[in-house]
Amino acid sequence: MSEGSVHVDPGTLERLANRLRQGEGELSAPAQSAPDAPDAGVSTGPVAGALSEITQGMLGLSTALNEVASRVVRSRGDYCEVDADNAAQLRDHQPN
Repeated sequence: MSEGSVHVDPGTLERLANRLRQGEGELSAPAQSAPDAPDAGVSTGPVAGALSEITQGMLGLSTALNEVASRVVRSRGDYCEVDADNAAQLRDHQPN
């Protein structure tokens, strides 16, 4: 690959999007089914708050992973479209 050029493998982008979506599922499932805070005596409030923050962070990260995966899929489509258009232009300009 020459300097300044970009090579995009659609299969690699598809695998990346799938892995991101898998990670999204691995984070969202436990966050959505998190148990209630344990009885920690006088520390129950702070423990519940900390667990809530962790759960909300997991859900936020899950949402972000899903959005990134969607953007990767859109980018994959864009790269494929540009590649197909360029190939068609090259075919149109070949000497007969």
